[in-house]
Amino acid sequence: MPGDDLFAERLRKVEKLRAEGVPVYQIDFSPSASVAEARARADGGSEETVSVAGRIMRLRPQGGTAFGDIEDESGRMQIWLKADRMGDAYRIVDSLDLGDIVGVAGTLTKTRR
Repeated sequence: MPGDDLFAERLRKVEKLRAEGVPVYQIDFSPSASVAEARARADGGSEETVSVAGRIMRLRPQGGTAFGDIEDESGRMQIWLKADRMGDAYRIVDSLDLGDIVGVAGTLTKTRR
C-alpha cells in the first residue's frame, strides 16, 4: 500500500528522535498563549517570551535557519528557528514533518511581512 512507506518513514523518524533523547508524544507542554493571543501581542509591539503549540503547516529549512507556520484552533503564525539560538536542539528540524504537532517557545517578533 502507498501509505505504508509514509507510515514506516514517520516511525523511523520517531525512533531517531527517541534515540537522540528528544521527547516524542510529550504531553506535559503547557503553552502560555494561543496562536491568536501571541499574534495579538506581537501586533501590539510586545517582545515578550511566549510558548505556543500547533500543527506544522509549512516548514522551509534554509541552512542554519528554518521558517515555518504553525496553526492551532485560533489561527496561524510564522515561526523562525535559528541554529545559533537553538543550539543542539536545532538538529530535530530535519525530522519534523508537515502535520506534526509541536510546542515552541521564544521571543515575539513582528516582521515586515
